[in-house]
Amino acid sequence: MTNLDTKHEKELIEMLSQNVECIGKKTSFIISENFDSLQEFLNAEKKDFEEIKTRKGRQVIKSEGIEQIININKKIPKKLTVRETAFFVLADDWLTTNLNHLEELELDKIDINPFLAKALSLKTAEEIISFNVYQSVTRSIVTSWGMMVENFLIYAGAEKNKQRFTSKEGANPDIKKEIKNGYEYFQIKSGPNTMNVSMVNSLNDVIYEMKNSGETCYLGMTYGKRARISSQITNYLKDVSNSTLIGKELWDHISEEKNYHKKVIKSISDATSGMLKKSFSQLMDDKIKEIKKQWIVKFGEKSLEEVFETYL
Repeated sequence: MTNLDTKHEKELIEMLSQNVECIGKKTSFIISENFDSLQEFLNAEKKDFEEIKTRKGRQVIKSEGIEQIININKKIPKKLTVRETAFFVLADDWLTTNLNHLEELELDKIDINPFLAKALSLKTAEEIISFNVYQSVTRSIVTSWGMMVENFLIYAGAEKNKQRFTSKEGANPDIKKEIKNGYEYFQIKSGPNTMNVSMVNSLNDVIYEMKNSGETCYLGMTYGKRARISSQITNYLKDVSNSTLIGKELWDHISEEKNYHKKVIKSISDATSGMLKKSFSQLMDDKIKEIKKQWIVKFGEKSLEEVFETYL
């Protein structure tokens, strides 16, 4: 296990502990200091948590908090590596969050845009509801995945970068990886088509500034092939061949292990496969039917034009 994995081990214990409502950063840190390894924490029993005391001998975690931690830990397969455990936990948390978002969605939480509905020729309540449900849910999924996949890379062998090389918002590297003579830096994008020309030019400025300081910065794309990189990147990013890592290249580079993406995909699949009784698209279809019933209760026999007036 590397020093970075040891650091991530402590972070994971804190992350899992903070999934309990009554446990904050301070308490989660105390918990992590009382276990020598992640596996020891995952296998801990009630008495192990009860023995965590303050200097004055007061029990740090309340009984209900201990019960919640144990239940959370039961979901996690044992004997995984630190990295595999991290991927499992991150995927589980991500899907849980998005399932909750879908479950909580209701008609009164949807802002229907009458102009957009007319422009798209949405002519029925079901068409309008379907469009808005898919728009709301998929936007949440894509946004949250972009943030989540960066964490996957961190646990694959990197660290969060906190150093600023430019004052431009959103232009600084997201993560860094320790190498023999220091660090190399990465600005991370989910895929090969997520940058406009302005963003590419800002990255050029960052790479230039860092190169003058003896630092190396890459644009990392978590999936895709070089042939699919957008023209905005290939036409405007300087030295694009040497400044980019895409798909397998990025995962192998960060982890220093060939075909590492397969381990990440397996961990994600293991975490999420048992969580869904139906496919996510089927769950969205069920939600559309549920909201259609709410529409009937709320608007009755009103025409679409009358309904649209309530949103203007």
